[in-house]
Amino acid sequence: MPHESDDGTIRRINYSQPQRDSHMVVPTDQVEKWYRALKNFYGLATDARYLIEFKLKPGEMVTFDNLRILHGRTAFGENLKGERHVQGAYLDWDEARSRIRVLKTKLLGN
Repeated sequence: MPHESDDGTIRRINYSQPQRDSHMVVPTDQVEKWYRALKNFYGLATDARYLIEFKLKPGEMVTFDNLRILHGRTAFGENLKGERHVQGAYLDWDEARSRIRVLKTKLLGN
């Protein structure tokens, strides 16, 4: 779902296929237009020109700001064997900024 600023500029788009049904607040008369826009967005999001793909090695991890990047995982192919462990974690920026301020004070003084 798009989130707009006061002047109508799109600030961000929250997109989660599994959660879409619980957040569908589109007026009935705009549903077809909404799905056309979703199809266009999905086309851009899956266009190879805009994708960065990489494979993590055992022991590696990736971190990112969940509100700044669209991310996903590819499926294992039918002939590929393997296991995947995906662990999600969330960080409250207020806590992180507070910790940085405390550490700066301890290490650098005022």
